[in-house]
Amino acid sequence: CVHLIENSDSQEGKPPSKATQILRDHIKDLQDEVLAKDVPKSYLRFERSLKHLQAEQVYFLQTVQVKKIIEEVCKISGDAEQCDLLRFYHDLGLIVYFADFPDLQNLVILDVKWLIDMFAELITIKDYGNTDPIEQEHWKDLEETGCLSSELISRVWRDIDKEVQDQLVDIMKKFHLLHQDQRTTAMNGERIYFVPSVIQAESNPEDLVKGGSDILVDLGVALFVSAATPGLPIPHSIYFRLIVNL
Repeated sequence: CVHLIENSDSQEGKPPSKATQILRDHIKDLQDEVLAKDVPKSYLRFERSLKHLQAEQVYFLQTVQVKKIIEEVCKISGDAEQCDLLRFYHDLGLIVYFADFPDLQNLVILDVKWLIDMFAELITIKDYGNTDPIEQEHWKDLEETGCLSSELISRVWRDIDKEVQDQLVDIMKKFHLLHQDQRTTAMNGERIYFVPSVIQAESNPEDLVKGGSDILVDLGVALFVSAATPGLPIPHSIYFRLIVNL
């Protein structure tokens, strides 16, 4: 469900628009639906543990570790019941857990804001003049061509284990934040991704995608929007709004 809200709706003293009121009603309906459910008291013990982990700056854990915490703190030992608890807190937006995606279900994000910050670190072009020459070249490639190297990922996320880096990349691919074409691999075997939202109008689609691919919609939107602002990256708010609507 997509709600398009004008920024001016937040102006003080201005009555909410019809779209804003529809969104409010939708949120209230969802709230009533959640509150109508009987929540086991044991779930609250997990929530307290979650807050404790966040306070200690533990931003993610492997699913097997989280299930062990659930078993110890909530006394819930069944795998199905543990998954129900994780789904519940995922639906509330307190954690990120993809129960229905085998490639992603081994990681639980305990701090959603941290996840967003990690994504932003990687695909937001910033001043890279103070980085080392190799990293500068990678940032320049991303800025000019939209191509993101696995080397740059490793450098930006240097404090995160490689296994978790790969899991975060898989999450980004799920959300269309980046794509990997099996044919776009550097000569040294390094994996190359591209970020549709920073592709510029000068980019040649045939250089990025040869033949059929599931990223043609994203790429087409990127090139269409950037054509109106040649030489500039696409505003993320516009790009993702178009992707959602398509």
